[in-house]
Order: sequence, then C-alpha cells, then structure tokens
Amino acid sequence: MTILYKITQQASKAVSKLEDVVKMEQRKLNSMVESMADGIVMTDNDYRVFVANPAIKSLLSIKNKPEVTIFDFIERLNSKFDIRAKLEESIKLNKIIEIPEVIINEKAFQILVSPVKSAMELTNGEILGGVVIFHDITKEKELEELRKDFTSMMVHELRSPLDGINKMSDLIMKEKGSEEIERIMHDYIPIIYRSSADMLGLVNNLLDVAKVESGKFQVFKEEN
Repeated sequence: MTILYKITQQASKAVSKLEDVVKMEQRKLNSMVESMADGIVMTDNDYRVFVANPAIKSLLSIKNKPEVTIFDFIERLNSKFDIRAKLEESIKLNKIIEIPEVIINEKAFQILVSPVKSAMELTNGEILGGVVIFHDITKEKELEELRKDFTSMMVHELRSPLDGINKMSDLIMKEKGSEEIERIMHDYIPIIYRSSADMLGLVNNLLDVAKVESGKFQVFKEEN
C-alpha cells in the first residue's frame, strides 16, 4: 500500500506538471493569436467557435460580445462570404480553400480556410476543427492600382511622342539637304535617334511586363 501510495503521488505530480505545461503553452498560443493583425476564427468539428481574435471582432463589430458563435459571423458576413459552408467543405474534404479577394467594410481581404489537425502521436492527423484567416490586402490592391496608373501614363503620355521623334529623326537621316542640315544630321540626329529608340524600347518593355502580369502577353513565331 505504501508503494502504491507513492506511485499515486508521483503520478499526480506528473499530471499536475503536465497540466501546467499545457496551460502555459495554451496561454502562449492565445497571446500570439490575440496579437495577430490578421483576423482569426477557429471552430471545432461542430462549428462551435473557440477562438476569435480581436482583429476579426473589430472588423465585424462584435468586440463587446463576451462569447461569439458561428451565427454572429454568418450574420455579419452575409452574402459576402459563406463561412459555414467553407468550413464544412474544408473539414469534410480535408483541404485548404483559398479565396483570393472578398470585400468587407470597403476593405479587400484574402481568406484562407484550413482544417486543424491533431499533432499528438496517438491521434496524428485527426481533424479537430477548422480555422479561417482574414488577411487584409487593401494596401496591396492600392499599390497595384498605382502601378497600373503609372503604366497607363507611360503608354499614353510617352509612347506617341517618342514614336514620332523616332520616325522623324529616321526620316531626316535619310534626306539630303544643305550643308548645315548635313552637319546636324552627322552630329546630332544619330544621338536623338538612338535616345528615342532606347526610350521607346523602355516603354515597350513596361507594356510587355503589364501584359505578362495580366495574362495577355502573346508570343508569335517568325522566321529569321
């Protein structure tokens, strides 16, 4: 009985230490999730919400609710994003779902839905629930619009005059005239021609980059 009592005491202490470690790790995880700028929602397999960080609560104006449910998210996201259906699809099919862009409160978000799996050896790979991550891409969209505006400016404001300079200087070099024109042609026109040709090439390169990014770039086969 004495030996059994000692074993029981040791087991009880080990369990207490294990519980302390689990609680500490849980606090660390909660602190990390709480401080994330991305909105985070985690549910179990029955779609009960057990994690909803301040970022997502602030976005959907549910900061003052002590406990939130999946219905709070369904109500506030409305037809913009079917969170319940996407969680169900991700959990049941065991796959990651990515939605490139959803507009919420005039901001653009990239949304990732993923199953949450157990990392314990005895239940390794078991799906415990799902997580939804809302990543704000508003600034990236604004930068993309600025890039498009810059490319458009380069095309419309520079291409036409540069193309005209290129063609006119090419024409002048082919013409014969007075001695002064011959001197100008000899000293300056080749420089103008090369410079305008280089600048026109730069504009065309910018156009090609824009076409590649938009998926509209075409390649044509020509004989040398």
